[in-house]
Amino acid sequence: MVEVNSMGMTACDLNEKLNCLEEIHQGKFNVIYASAEAAMDKRFLEALKTKDSLFNENLAGCIVDESHTVETWTGLR
Repeated sequence: MVEVNSMGMTACDLNEKLNCLEEIHQGKFNVIYASAEAAMDKRFLEALKTKDSLFNENLAGCIVDESHTVETWTGLR
């Protein structure tokens, strides 16, 4: 699901978009909402690590629901 708000920002639910990670890599979204499981997906993490990508240039925020579980799984905040 893609939503465009009145400020022209696009958002997606990563839980629904794991099949469409190419759109995320292309920088189509400014805000991404994700479960902890989706945020820890190897393909999504690779997109986060690519510094000079459209994804990182266009990303305004990534909201992780229940992010405390990421710390529990990885020891990192």
